[in-house]
This record gives sequence, C-alpha cells and structure tokens, in this order.
Amino acid sequence: MKKLFEEYPIISDNNILLKKVTIDDLDHINKLKNNEEVYKYVPTFVPEMQNNTDFFIKNTCDELFDNKIEIILGIYYKKEFCGLFEIYHYDKDKNQVTIGFRINKEFWNKGISSKSISLVIDYLFNKTNIKTICASTMVINKSSERCLEKNNFLKYKEHILEDWGYDKMVLVNKWILNKED
Repeated sequence: MKKLFEEYPIISDNNILLKKVTIDDLDHINKLKNNEEVYKYVPTFVPEMQNNTDFFIKNTCDELFDNKIEIILGIYYKKEFCGLFEIYHYDKDKNQVTIGFRINKEFWNKGISSKSISLVIDYLFNKTNIKTICASTMVINKSSERCLEKNNFLKYKEHILEDWGYDKMVLVNKWILNKED
C-alpha cells in the first residue's frame, strides 16, 4: 500500500487518463481557465487561477505535491486534455482527502467526470492508505452532485454558507465516501 504522496499517480481505463499536467497542456488549460461556465461552480482560489498557466504547470503543481498539500492531475479523454482533478486537504491522521474536478464544457455530458471520480476512488482506496474521501459542491451545481451520487458519495451537510472567494458567500453541500473495510 502506497502513501498518498509517494509518487505522482497515473490512473486510467480505456478512454480516460489522469496524470500530471505538462507544458504541452498549456493552451488547453488556458482554454479551461477562460471558460466562465466551468468556473462559476469553482472556488476562485483554485491553484490554476492564482498565477499564469506556465507558472502553474512548471512550479505550482510540483510545489503542492512536494509539500504534500495537493495532487493536481490533468483529465484526458481519448488522449485529449479535457479538465483538471484535485486531491487535496490530506489528513494523514484520518487517512482522508478531499477531491475536486472541472471539465471543459465541450466535454460535458459524456460521463467523464463520473468515470474520473470512479477511477480516483479506486486508486485512493485500493492503492493508498486513504479511507475517507470528501467533496463540496455548490448547491446549484446539480451535475457535479449527480456525479458524486453515481459514485456512492453521501450528502452529510446541506446548504452550508462558505466563502469561495466570490462577492457573497455561497451555498454548499458536503459529501463523503468511506472505504468499506
């Protein structure tokens, strides 16, 4: 059983690959970052929005990984970059993490988010020491909620006001999935 930050994961099935982003993804990440429809459901302080994309790829991702803060993976559908997946808020005492994801709009409604979550769950529960996975969704983001429900996450807090960096607090639902021992 690996520890979470022992190595950068490569997670895949026949159509979806999650792996470390590279400079080859620069234009695709910029396209994602500039999609207002995607980012209206995402906290303003996600790592890719804090610096230019070149710095994000070359520095931020490795720094977060090396300091055991966060793992940022590119999501590739049939070898084409389509989004980002985060594994963060690692609590080594509880063997717990939080996940987040964003998919460029042109790839919505293809099952990519649900399948990516499923692949990450399998990796975390079967290849690492993680026992609990959490997630947060804006109440208005019904698509992400459906993806979590399809992967057996349970909603354990509803309509919580949180600061996601917008002018106003946002209503958020909290989700959890525990590994069955």
